[in-house]
Amino acid sequence: MTAKTRILVSLAWFVLVIAIGVGGVFWNQSDTSDSQERTRRAGILGTGLGCLGGIGLGVLWMPYAYRLGRKKRAEREQAAGKQSDNNRRSGKKLSAGRKRRKGKVGSRSRGRRK
Repeated sequence: MTAKTRILVSLAWFVLVIAIGVGGVFWNQSDTSDSQERTRRAGILGTGLGCLGGIGLGVLWMPYAYRLGRKKRAEREQAAGKQSDNNRRSGKKLSAGRKRRKGKVGSRSRGRRK
């Protein structure tokens, strides 16, 4: 599934969840006459639809994110391997192995200490 298809399916899922929510609110308003009961049911409906929408979008996008992350990690490891090979071939030491530069380091007062 391409990113474009995932976006369209996400949009359709979002519209479906909103439609269910609107229908649930209308049903809630027509079914109960008690204000406290309506408020309680509306809270339950909102919580349920929020979880349903989030889980649905997660199921849709998490495999894509996993594949994309795995690809990026492989590219990063490959680039790090090439950099390591280049360092070995050139005979250069890594920056951690270089000698410390002489001269002032840090603030002026620190450079004057003896």
